[in-house]
Amino acid sequence: MSKRFTANDKWEDVWFRKLNLKAKLFWFFILDKCDIAGIWKKDFELASFYIGEKITGEILKDFEGRIQVLDNDKLWIVKFVEFQYSNLDGKSNLFNSVRKELEKYNLLGRVKEGLNNPSSTGTGTGTGTDKGTGKGTSVVSRGGVGGKCENNAKIKYLNFVFLTKDEYNKLVRKYGEDNAGDLIHQLNNHIGSEGRDKYASHYYTLLKWARHNELEILEDITEPAPPQTQPSSPLLKQIIEMKRKSAEADQKIQDEFYKLPLAEQERRKKENAEKLAEILRGAFK
Repeated sequence: MSKRFTANDKWEDVWFRKLNLKAKLFWFFILDKCDIAGIWKKDFELASFYIGEKITGEILKDFEGRIQVLDNDKLWIVKFVEFQYSNLDGKSNLFNSVRKELEKYNLLGRVKEGLNNPSSTGTGTGTGTDKGTGKGTSVVSRGGVGGKCENNAKIKYLNFVFLTKDEYNKLVRKYGEDNAGDLIHQLNNHIGSEGRDKYASHYYTLLKWARHNELEILEDITEPAPPQTQPSSPLLKQIIEMKRKSAEADQKIQDEFYKLPLAEQERRKKENAEKLAEILRGAFK
């Protein structure tokens, strides 16, 4: 199941607020269903099925400047790549695939220009403003690491990620420079889109994401146990335990779901989408 960043401040965006319910649902739908380059093969019949309302090409009038028609059967979300990836300099398979897809429609140059000159409305597209410590294409020089630092001091990578020099070097040794840079960009974009930093350790968060992404380990490095924050009160302990049990229950439900035949999975997804559409319709009446 793929995951994508979202801007939680969209609900304060005047443009989004003025969209009718059908247009809001279509915006969510196309953001989820487009490919890794923000391109969606037009299928208004499928959109109508999931949303529960008749969707036609007329709806694109609400998204002028945000959705571009590429040809007779493709639509492109203009700011998708800028928001999701922050830059396309890495050599990972993901970035290679995104660049290849954009090149098909002569969009790569336009996207790179937008990444290098992010607008004030382009949430999550910044690549850092501080000067780097050296030449090259690593995330350190691109993202803005200021001055020399000891191994145990935190260094700022991009806008929001902080690692010690030793932690960064271990990431590079373990997963390679490109993969380490991609992970840092993902965490940077995630913190930026959330508007807050909820992680006790960025290093251990990146290790967790690397395992989730099943990245190849180039060098096996024994890691100490991650730092633990001790609850300060019985009530907080109870809340943490409830959250832990809830997470375990959610994971169990997810595991059971993916054991089902594909046809049954699709049936349940459609059923849940219809229920969600019904709830949203009732909420916006």
